[in-house]
Amino acid sequence: MRGVLIKKSVIPFALKILKIDNFNDYKSSIIKIRKYGTKYATKDLSSFLFIIKSKSLETDSQKRLYLDKLAQEFSKDKLKVYITGQTKSEIYMQDNVTKELMLFIILSSILCSLVLYFYLNNFKLVLINFISVCISLILSFTLSNKLFGGY
Repeated sequence: MRGVLIKKSVIPFALKILKIDNFNDYKSSIIKIRKYGTKYATKDLSSFLFIIKSKSLETDSQKRLYLDKLAQEFSKDKLKVYITGQTKSEIYMQDNVTKELMLFIILSSILCSLVLYFYLNNFKLVLINFISVCISLILSFTLSNKLFGGY
C-alpha cells in the first residue's frame, strides 16, 4: 500500500512515498516523509491521516478488516491514525445512519403528537395518529429494504 503526499510548491504534485508492506519499507518511507514534508501527518509523525480508496476490496467484511488492520498496525507504535474516504463513509453509513434516522423519526413523531394534542386536546385522536405514522414508517422502511436491498 502506498500513501500519497503533496509536496509544497507553486504547483503541488503527488509523491507516492508511504509504503507499509514491510518494516524496512516503512522506515525508509518515514525518512522520505521527513525530507519532503506532508499535510497528512503531524510534524513529529505521531498522527497520520489516511484517505482510503479501495479498488480491490469488494465485500464489507474485507473493507472492515483492512481498516482495522491499518489502525492496529500504526497503533502498535502509539501513533494516532485518522482514516477517511469513501470506504470509511460507507461503513459509517451502514452502521449508524439507520439508527440515527429511526431516533430522529421517533423524536419527531413524539414532538408532532405533543403539538397536535396541544391544538386538539383529544388524546385518542393523537394516539391513533401517532400509531398510524409509526406503522407507515415501518412499512416504508420494510418495503425499501425489500425493493432496494438497503440496510
